[in-house]
Amino acid sequence: MPLGKVVAPSADRMPASPKESLAFLSFLPQALDTPDSPRHNVNVRTDWYYPNMNKERSATNRNRILQTAGEMLYRQGYNSTSVDDIAAAAGVSKSNFYYHFPSKEDLGLAVLAVRREQLERLLLDTLHDETLAPIVRLRRFVGALLDRHETQLERRGCPFGNLVAEMTEHSERMRCFLSGVFGELTADLSRVIREAQANNEVRSDADADELAVLLVQAIQGMHLIVKCDRDSDSARTSGKVLIDLIAMPIEKKH
Repeated sequence: MPLGKVVAPSADRMPASPKESLAFLSFLPQALDTPDSPRHNVNVRTDWYYPNMNKERSATNRNRILQTAGEMLYRQGYNSTSVDDIAAAAGVSKSNFYYHFPSKEDLGLAVLAVRREQLERLLLDTLHDETLAPIVRLRRFVGALLDRHETQLERRGCPFGNLVAEMTEHSERMRCFLSGVFGELTADLSRVIREAQANNEVRSDADADELAVLLVQAIQGMHLIVKCDRDSDSARTSGKVLIDLIAMPIEKKH
């Protein structure tokens, strides 16, 4: 291969062997310094010998877009936030945005998936903590939701509930995803309520599934009022009263 004539790897001309790859790399600095091949005119693919670096950069960009979108969609709303807004705030090109997310709707669903994972972690520490009595798990779950709403979500509403109000008439995919989240939460609550009924901690004259639906709907209403009032005190009182209403009266436990 004569100096000054750089044959860059391409889709149809990749190095045939590791030996050829090393030969090309050792030759490249000399070729780039020749008058016939100025550095700025040589277009060389690097992804084939730096694959991990390119994958890490791609993952970083995707995570940055996802994190930025999560914050912007929650604070500004889905319809008030454009792809241009998200790309600019994330520091990526619009083409890079579409490389990771084919559409804004796909991005919205990815953000919801992250939110669902956060909810699942909260459930692990509350409803799924079998070291606690079922009635205690119910109380802790309601309290933890309100704590998170106040400390992490800045009292701006439930991330799922906000999108229900904004998107269910416009995106069937999002509607189905959100319906699934609330359905799974209802099933979790129903299971814990049944355990509490078996332990004589929750009244048994009401159906566990119906009580679970009541809790989910009441909690969404509590989130809405907290968002409106920017204060969680009344919601905390309501949460305590809500669990007290379904719990067995103390005098009937003995």
